[in-house]
Amino acid sequence: MLLCGLMFLITSFLYAGENSRTSRPVSPLVRDYKIFDVNNISAYITNYGSFFRNANTGNNGFEWPKGSGLYAIYAAGPWLGAKVNGEPRVAIAEYSYEYRPGIINPLTHLPEDPADSKFKVYKIGEGGNLADYQNWPGQLGA
Repeated sequence: MLLCGLMFLITSFLYAGENSRTSRPVSPLVRDYKIFDVNNISAYITNYGSFFRNANTGNNGFEWPKGSGLYAIYAAGPWLGAKVNGEPRVAIAEYSYEYRPGIINPLTHLPEDPADSKFKVYKIGEGGNLADYQNWPGQLGA
């Protein structure tokens, strides 16, 4: 349950790649990840849409049981699709990544700076750290 909630939270801070019709430059992407070790699971979670893929090696990253060297999932991530003004839009994250850290500004409808340090992976709950609790971006809807 905690892992599902964390995945939902992380995806709420991701946005699909920049619309090709805009000329706004994209800041360098700051990739962040945490290893969530809940119950008998050890899993990589990133701020660019990748779940369960080892962020360091690109290999499998959902170990179950934790510490066994056995991996139940190689890679995963959200696949989203919608129509905007009748035009299909899709974004995926699994083996390649179309998501970036950040939020869409509700006034300009443009993505905010993905290099901003607040768009990192937060680990709260058992095993989390105090700094993540103190810097939790609740004002952004987290």
